[in-house]
Amino acid sequence: MSFCLTELHLWSLKNTLHIGGRDIGIYQYYDKKDPPATEHGNLEEKQKLAESRDYPWTLKNRRPEKLRDSLKELEELMQNSQCVLSKWKNKYVCQLLFGSGVLVSLSLSGPQLEKVMIDRSLVGKLISDSISDALLTDSFIILSFLAQNKLCFIQFTKKMDSPDVNKRLEKLSALDYKISYYEIPGPVNKTTERHLAINCAQDIVVCWWPLVSDDAWPWAPISSEKDRANLLLLGYAQGRLEVSLKYMHFIEK
Repeated sequence: MSFCLTELHLWSLKNTLHIGGRDIGIYQYYDKKDPPATEHGNLEEKQKLAESRDYPWTLKNRRPEKLRDSLKELEELMQNSQCVLSKWKNKYVCQLLFGSGVLVSLSLSGPQLEKVMIDRSLVGKLISDSISDALLTDSFIILSFLAQNKLCFIQFTKKMDSPDVNKRLEKLSALDYKISYYEIPGPVNKTTERHLAINCAQDIVVCWWPLVSDDAWPWAPISSEKDRANLLLLGYAQGRLEVSLKYMHFIEK
């Protein structure tokens, strides 16, 4: 018989998580305004255990990070906006992109948060604030939209010059990005979830969406297969995004 001992660290300041004092393997952050630990049974012993392991019980709010305020802002953002992409940039940084264009980067030290950076560089600069899906790499971002037959290609013209590139957080505005758009086929004037995927070499991008079969089509003439296509294949090379295979039918099963 074997056992796997684990710990669960909840990066949250909410007091509605209902973590028991005896749940010694589950941790969250507490607000200084919360009642004293002595009023919660075994919570005082749990606090001593956490602090003996260098786990923070309350978050500091020192400038410039203001970690406690940033985490509260993130929790509010997650409650009111849909997260369309979550990915690990590396083992130190996790990134979240929301449908409104807000990009959040979480810098970690082990299981603990070191910094929460909320980047609103793209807010108000896109053709739509309803992002369907996204791809995020070190060189570019590609966005699809729910109600737009276009892909947004955001190219970074400047690379991060930090010596500690793994843990340094940079806002998009520091990367001198350039925004361009590409027309794509598919339903017009309809809300459609357009999905994105990229290969490991990051030089081939696939965009696809549900095939609509119940809608009425023009009896004649149909201009091209573009009207019925639901898959687009694109290639990325030398800082440019180009269509490799324009029109294709793909049926999800």
